[in-house]
Amino acid sequence: MKNILKQYVHKLVIDNPSIYGGDKGNNLIALKYIKDIGKDFNYSTMESVVREKNRFLTANPQYDFRVKNKGKNTGTVPNVEVA
Repeated sequence: MKNILKQYVHKLVIDNPSIYGGDKGNNLIALKYIKDIGKDFNYSTMESVVREKNRFLTANPQYDFRVKNKGKNTGTVPNVEVA
């Protein structure tokens, strides 16, 4: 499940970095996840989606279009690379 979630988040950000890599990306990626997954929605998984997106952007700044929240400690560790 964890690998599937990572692949899902990475694909969304890579395909639409201006949308999901921006300041409103957390809300947008959460809404997209709810629409795609539907009945398996829970807050813990939503937090994991947002956390993974932030990790990915920290490790891959070419997709990071955050302005307001860039440079703030988001609790992420850059350990994700684009394959």
